[in-house]
Amino acid sequence: MCDILTAMATVNGAVVFKVLIDIFCLSVVAGEPFHRGFYCDDESLMHPHKPDTVPTWVASTVAIVLPLIFIVLIEGHQLSIFRRNCSCYSISQSRPYLITLYRSIGSFFFGAAVTQLTTDVAKYSIGRLRPHFLTLLSFPSGHTSITVYSMVFIIIFLQIKIKWRKSWLLRPFIQAILFYMTYLTSLSRITDYMHHWSDVLGGAIIGLTESGSKDAGIEIHFLLL
Repeated sequence: MCDILTAMATVNGAVVFKVLIDIFCLSVVAGEPFHRGFYCDDESLMHPHKPDTVPTWVASTVAIVLPLIFIVLIEGHQLSIFRRNCSCYSISQSRPYLITLYRSIGSFFFGAAVTQLTTDVAKYSIGRLRPHFLTLLSFPSGHTSITVYSMVFIIIFLQIKIKWRKSWLLRPFIQAILFYMTYLTSLSRITDYMHHWSDVLGGAIIGLTESGSKDAGIEIHFLLL
């Protein structure tokens, strides 16, 4: 139990420090966004306003809940395999799995926070008009950045953890579904005239960068092997 508490204390200390930095950065950028000028004959701002194909609450809920479900289920499956294959199993031997679960979830949430922070900093700093002209804060796409981050996070997680030889098509099938979820969400932001194509591209770059950075994808590789 002591090793779990020690690991949690260490991770908690790092998370608290990073959260304080995020709060400071948010306090700097929060407030009135930059007001960008425009031309009255700019055709990129003359599109009709349409409802969201993928509402913000749906994108946010899926981007947060789905990775947690995958992490908990896959880690639980790994633990059950260990119990079946090890006759000398004891409660103390499950501690590394609990620590891994704790670190994986912590890593995911921190990466999600950094993704959202990076997106908000750009939105408030640039203040780009949306294609329907009715609101500011178009660049980059928040839907795209958070869904790309979360789905790629799961794809990397699955690539590392799933080693089922009898179900060799299961992993790529799930990964393909996750890819198309974020792909279609990103395209909907353009067809709904909520974002310019460059907004979506910018959001995708942010999500991909964070999911493949030390705080997400690369860190997962070292934590879960």
